[in-house]
Amino acid sequence: MFKSTIIIKAPSGRFIFVGRVHQSLCGKSFTSLEDAKVAAVDCMLAIGETFPVSVQVEA
Repeated sequence: MFKSTIIIKAPSGRFIFVGRVHQSLCGKSFTSLEDAKVAAVDCMLAIGETFPVSVQVEA
């Protein structure tokens, strides 16, 4: 379904998913990168598919 999904740190300091993401991840933000990664794995388990997750780090 998804080729990949990207996690970035928003200006608010929270981590969000950007690009084409599953509806369960849309509009949600997470206090830590680990929480965002867990949410991605939970999504994969729920939909029965896997997809790569990359983290975009600002320089």
